[in-house]
Amino acid sequence: MATVLFAGFGDLGSAAGRLLADAGLRVQALKRTAPEAPWAGIDCHAVDLRAPFTLPAATRGDIDAVVIAVSPQRHERDDYRATYVGAVEHTLRAVQAAGGRARLVLFVSSTSVWAESGDLWISEDTPARPDSWNGEILLAAEQALFNSSLALQGAQAVSLRLSGIYGPGRYMMIRKAEAIRAGREAMPSPAWTNRIHRDDAARMVAFLVNRALAGTTLERIYTGVDNEPSLNVDVLAHIVALLQGADAVDITTKAPPPNVAVGGKRVGNARIRSLGFSFRYPDFRVGYDALVADYRRTS
Repeated sequence: MATVLFAGFGDLGSAAGRLLADAGLRVQALKRTAPEAPWAGIDCHAVDLRAPFTLPAATRGDIDAVVIAVSPQRHERDDYRATYVGAVEHTLRAVQAAGGRARLVLFVSSTSVWAESGDLWISEDTPARPDSWNGEILLAAEQALFNSSLALQGAQAVSLRLSGIYGPGRYMMIRKAEAIRAGREAMPSPAWTNRIHRDDAARMVAFLVNRALAGTTLERIYTGVDNEPSLNVDVLAHIVALLQGADAVDITTKAPPPNVAVGGKRVGNARIRSLGFSFRYPDFRVGYDALVADYRRTS
């Protein structure tokens, strides 16, 4: 039975971990605080990943794959560096110190490592030149992964760059659409956006782990975005129409006029799809149709 160690086990990590555990893999997890109730088939341990640590005795032994899926507590430079770069460095050193020889180390990163590009398309081959401090820190964490001893000794080192995670409990865009509908906020300037449903992001993590353990040689970088980069105004217009109970939604009415500069970036996902991954929520319409219905049930 293959063993997967998760460093970071929040919303995304735990969703991916449960998929792998349900598939029969042994899942070990390190997280900031131990869960109040144990997950079936998952051993979870409280560890501060931002500081050097030793693997708990129960997690030692053969580790086939490591998934680093952390998130900072505060949107501050020092916390980002300690969380992302620290987690990569401390986790991989701890695994190596315990004699681990993982076949895969997967780091959950972000498309913020790429600067805004307007109408230009971004792929995994586009050079990463971040235009924000958080993008610079995430790129530094990726380099720490690629330059780690585990990677240099043969472990596949992979960065999965996600963007715009939405899904259960993540209602920011719906609340913004409610404010626009009520007249409390104006429609923002048009900009390209990319997103992925939380369930598809978790499935993507599990998919890459399973592929690596099956012997597939992976690329270093994959983008975790759905099939349709979209203008923020189109997404908001669609959600507003859903909130109004419209049977048919025309999302073309909010397209910017030709003379308006459009910011943001458009990120493609051809590499992960060529590997055989298919989306449960391939675009924002499918995703938000389900999420708005869920929001109404829970609000």
